Amino acid sequence: MGDHPIDPLVGALMSCGIQPEDVKVDRDDLCQEDVLTFSAANIPDAVLIRLADLYLSFPSRFVFASEELHDAFQRIVSASPRMVALRDQARWEQHEWLTTRGLSGFPPFDPESESASEFAARVEIACGAEQGDLLSVSGDAISVDPPEPRKLTLDRMKTLMALLDTCGPNRPYFIMGQDAGDVR
Repeated sequence: MGDHPIDPLVGALMSCGIQPEDVKVDRDDLCQEDVLTFSAANIPDAVLIRLADLYLSFPSRFVFASEELHDAFQRIVSASPRMVALRDQARWEQHEWLTTRGLSGFPPFDPESESASEFAARVEIACGAEQGDLLSVSGDAISVDPPEPRKLTLDRMKTLMALLDTCGPNRPYFIMGQDAGDVR
């Protein structure tokens, strides 16, 4: 089904150290992106670093021959200066959002003194909702999946995300439609 890449993608891949015949390209119309499948079982880190720059330059999805390559690629993408800058910008915006709502001093999750359910309840109350209106807890994971979706306004969603990211950074959470196997 997939085709080998064509210009200008061929030149971009070759400049990264990838031979075009080692890549198949499919189009995902639903996500409006190209899916590049790399058949090589081993790709050096230096090549993965160049591929990460390419990946961050256009809407695409990269699929690798092994989970080890996928994991190595994701670590490199995550550590790239562009991604670090985006995360820093998002943290700053979350801090500003919470400050304007008087929540910059919101106490972080403390596993020694509270459960995930208690933390979730505090977050919901800070968002102006009742306990159970926006969040549910399963084990250690918090899910944003309100029984009445109309209660999850854009303002509440931004506040929830900011509080969960800044005050419970090691607490896994999932957004409506994600399954427990998904990673945020």
